[in-house]
Amino acid sequence: MKEGRNNNINPSHIRYKLEDKEHEKAEVIKGNGIRAKIKEKEFAIGNRKLMATEGIVIWDVVDDYAIKNYKQRVTA
Repeated sequence: MKEGRNNNINPSHIRYKLEDKEHEKAEVIKGNGIRAKIKEKEFAIGNRKLMATEGIVIWDVVDDYAIKNYKQRVTA
């Protein structure tokens, strides 16, 4: 399994790279996110289902943080 990493990736930077055709391969996974290869590096950006499909482990502390913030937004 791969381990999830947060490299402070700016989603607009990824979009720019995809629109600018600097990617070697890109795929939109409907309802889950995107998968792309840019300059020999592979990226998966999306929800828990995509992370599980990609074999990426999300640390419990990160998952707890995401759930807590999601609940706050939904109930706000």
